[in-house]
Amino acid sequence: MTRIPYTRSDTRPRAAVVAAAAAVAALLGACGAPPSAPGAAPATSAGASPSPTSVGPRLPAKPVLLDLAGRLTDTPADQTSGGYLHTTRVNIYRDITYPQTNGAESPLVVMAHQLWRSPAGDKGRELSARYDNGRCTPGDDSTWNDKRYQERFRPRVTADINRLRSLLSSGAGRTPAKPVDVLAGIAAAYEDDVIEKPVRAAMLQILADQPGLYARTAATDELGRTGILLGLPYVDAQGVKADYHLLLDPRTGTLLSTHETITPPLPATFDPLLGADAAMSVIASHDGTRLYLHNRYTPDTTATPVGCASPDTDTVSDLSRMLAASPPPWGVPAAGGRA
Repeated sequence: MTRIPYTRSDTRPRAAVVAAAAAVAALLGACGAPPSAPGAAPATSAGASPSPTSVGPRLPAKPVLLDLAGRLTDTPADQTSGGYLHTTRVNIYRDITYPQTNGAESPLVVMAHQLWRSPAGDKGRELSARYDNGRCTPGDDSTWNDKRYQERFRPRVTADINRLRSLLSSGAGRTPAKPVDVLAGIAAAYEDDVIEKPVRAAMLQILADQPGLYARTAATDELGRTGILLGLPYVDAQGVKADYHLLLDPRTGTLLSTHETITPPLPATFDPLLGADAAMSVIASHDGTRLYLHNRYTPDTTATPVGCASPDTDTVSDLSRMLAASPPPWGVPAAGGRA
């Protein structure tokens, strides 16, 4: 698919790019775009980064979701127990703070994040690892045992639909919440909570009520997992039109991945506060993919090897090699096309 690339000047100071990205994240988070979970990594959804390949036609989402809600099968979230909630996700995004030269695109980053936390959030462990063309480099590894850490986590998810609906949209910080806030809230919940079958069913029922939501079957993510791709068109605070996507397992209803696609063209102008790199920063705010690998309970934070010794290392290493050999394009799809 033809895309319109955006390449910033080589002479732009890196600090200016960081400031522009921070400014657009603040503006979009406050006014239009889906927010990140408290304490979570910034939302990385794709404008032109890796995204599932949709092969099925667009369908009304409600009957698809209600059918799935009525026949969910178990996941490790339903079959495990222990005093810790454990999640693993992989973020794929472009590092726009890295200087571009000779028209080259910003480096593609593949980061694995592992989290263990007590239900209250007062105890836990969090670590990361970066993968570059198959090579794994350990990142931060932190543990805590402090009640003050409870503040970084929202209340646990619940199967009560009314309470869950309010919780999912609470991260937006606006009233009334918008449908896209619900999708972003589900993505955030999978980052730091264990989602059992009754909650997954409630989430599907809430999704079924969101206006404008569509479904496509037989979509596949970067790890080859096939599922139901949900899409919701929305417009962010800068006037950028995009679709927010969730990929769901067609049997368990668990979240497999999230990304976005931008619908061209971009607005002709942006908020002056975003500076000269506004277009790149706006694209970056919609860029990337999140892949969700594990969602279960564990007895402690050392039940399995972690970081570069994790059982997922081979899978993520292979993914990073594949992306290095055939990197996804950066930019906005040409008019008339979609990612």
